[in-house]
Amino acid sequence: MLETDICCISTPQQMEWLREDPKGQYRLAADIDMDGAAWAPVDFDGILDGEGHTIRNFKIVAATAGGNQGFFGCLGENARVDHIHLRSVEIAGDPAATCIGVLAGVNLGHIASCSVGADAPYKPTRSGKRQILTGSCDPTVIRDPRKTGVCVGAVVGKNAGVVTDVRSYALLETAMQGLCGENTGSVDGLWRDASNRTELQGKTAGDMRRQIVDYMFRMGDVRWIPSKDMAFTTAYADGTNVVYAKGVPHYGLPYTQKYGPLERMNYCLGQDDYVEGWLPSYSDAGDTDPANTEPGWDIYLGNDCSGAVFWSWARCCASVSFEFTGHMIPTPENQKEFGVLPVGNYTARTWYSLDALAENDANEILEGYAKLRMADAIVMRSPAHGHTRLVFRDPVVMRDENGVIDPEMSYLPTHEQGVGKGSSGRDSTWQLGCRYTFAELLKEYLPITNKELLQGVPAPVQLWTEDLIGPMQGKVCSNYRIISTRVELVCGEEKHSSTVFATVVNKHLEDPGQGDNTARGTVTQVDLKRHHRNLGEIPQGDYDYTVSVLLGNGTSYQVCKGQCTI
Repeated sequence: MLETDICCISTPQQMEWLREDPKGQYRLAADIDMDGAAWAPVDFDGILDGEGHTIRNFKIVAATAGGNQGFFGCLGENARVDHIHLRSVEIAGDPAATCIGVLAGVNLGHIASCSVGADAPYKPTRSGKRQILTGSCDPTVIRDPRKTGVCVGAVVGKNAGVVTDVRSYALLETAMQGLCGENTGSVDGLWRDASNRTELQGKTAGDMRRQIVDYMFRMGDVRWIPSKDMAFTTAYADGTNVVYAKGVPHYGLPYTQKYGPLERMNYCLGQDDYVEGWLPSYSDAGDTDPANTEPGWDIYLGNDCSGAVFWSWARCCASVSFEFTGHMIPTPENQKEFGVLPVGNYTARTWYSLDALAENDANEILEGYAKLRMADAIVMRSPAHGHTRLVFRDPVVMRDENGVIDPEMSYLPTHEQGVGKGSSGRDSTWQLGCRYTFAELLKEYLPITNKELLQGVPAPVQLWTEDLIGPMQGKVCSNYRIISTRVELVCGEEKHSSTVFATVVNKHLEDPGQGDNTARGTVTQVDLKRHHRNLGEIPQGDYDYTVSVLLGNGTSYQVCKGQCTI
């Protein structure tokens, strides 16, 4: 056939030529947007060369008379489809369909170098050390209402021909997963395994995971302006300085290895002595300075990598109590003591992740990465240092025709608190929206979760008091981590209040030796006598009082109220 016999297609209307002459030769001359139109499958036995172009944004709601559903119903023995990409395709399974695939219901011909769906776009940061997500995955999806009794494939429902060098990122909401639902021919390519998507879990579990991820993002995205140059020299064993420059907007809680909750920063933002409306003024004088009238600024705010994950998990998970990355390695002892659990069928016997990676089969670890869901985490620990990252979206898992994970093409999206330029090039120590290939992670990281995430149900809140006598004597207790307690006293126009943060080692707020100097740990009991120092001398009288507590889940609860005489 002469070159002039090849029909060039460049508009949605010209797509109908495939139907008018299904044995012809065609070439895509441009990308084609179908604008949400319904497309009826075409039984095709000709040649279509996509030349790398994309057909996007259409729906396939019905099957052919033969029960085949896809862009093509059945590709005949003479059919050849090359270099074509289908994007934003929605297939609602027709009850009459027996074979469903995004590209074709049945293939008897030859398909090569094609793709369906699209990976999330990404680009490197300025430092070139991270690949950053800039969008969401293409919404190409197959929805089969019956779940069983039908051949469903990511590219072809039933293949008896040749399928080579294809890739599918389509989401299959069906019981079957793979490039081809049934194959008696030849298949070569990769398909996205989306069987573990968070969206397929129950609403309660999905809401819980989204709440955790949202909190992590907000910790890393909060904007503040230092009142002076702040050089942290105690956060790193090698003495590295991290400088927050005076007057320069910074994003995310600073890397202090001291405190974690965003609520503590928000409290400071609401106090007097603002600096440019964001933070109170700081003093960098050490506690050993006799002239110091306030604690050093480096104990006020912030967290580190494990503290960021801890406080995010603390929104819904009362079982976790780890203090650093060593506690997060899921050894039997750490599982029992600190509430971390492995994801997958690997075992860890020491606090070092490299030991576990060396002792377990690599495929077991890869399958663990594949099982991770939004709000789970990954952790590494060596004798020198450790790091952890929160999974902010379900992983993209690419498998070959035999179901084996491709570690170079599979990746995990994460948020993390760490050292270095922020992911968007901002002044920040946070990396938001990163992606790491499974191959990168396999060098150091283990996949982990906790009891509440595994069960899909947040821990119910438990609150109680012990030895309570009035508003400033007794203890407030909870199964959740306590962020702060608050006492309010009212006598006519006379009003007094005190807020004490359980995570602040501050001689103005806490009794010596009674504080918690880490961002994590198990602070589930607070003594109300700490409010004496905050309230100081107040006029005598009969006061109405309330005592409330702010928990790690971000909710404030009134513990008690009554009357007292001072």
